[in-house]
Amino acid sequence: MGSFQFNGAFTATPDPDVESKPVPVRGMFVNGKPVRQGWEVAELKFPPLHTAEFNELRTRYEANKNAYTVGKLPALSGYNYENVTAWWLEPIPTGWDGPFAHGVTMMATRIVRG
Repeated sequence: MGSFQFNGAFTATPDPDVESKPVPVRGMFVNGKPVRQGWEVAELKFPPLHTAEFNELRTRYEANKNAYTVGKLPALSGYNYENVTAWWLEPIPTGWDGPFAHGVTMMATRIVRG
């Protein structure tokens, strides 16, 4: 529907708000450059999703769990989306109101950009 992708484009699911947490700095080299260790992580927060939209997201997750999967997340610059390979975690809603799932959050971990 938008620019967000996870093993292909979505037809119903809207783009989430993405909060990216960069690779943490663990120290400094002698020349002053930071030592980064770990992986980038992104938290994806979706607007209220109708059952069909949530099922599309859930089906995509079920087909690709336990594997690195290609997708698209916003670039670190904040402009456009770029290809990433990541480990995508289960989308979890905080509650349901009739056919709508509220507070759906999904994590993308071990992100490799490019």
